[in-house]
Amino acid sequence: MKEQIFTLREEQILELVKQGYNSKEVALKLHISFNTVKFHIHTIIARMRAKTLLQAVVRAINQGFITSEEIIS
Repeated sequence: MKEQIFTLREEQILELVKQGYNSKEVALKLHISFNTVKFHIHTIIARMRAKTLLQAVVRAINQGFITSEEIIS
């Protein structure tokens, strides 16, 4: 894996989104507000220079920032 560009919370959110959780489910699972999740998602998308969260997750995997292990089908 590459040097980390994400905060711990952003990594947690990326991992949950990668596993198929939506924003509301992420908020519940991490015990944070929906607005906080939206803020972190916006930051993740910007850092990956993506247009969508899906594109950001794919880029994060392709660039080695997160692994593609345990992706649910």
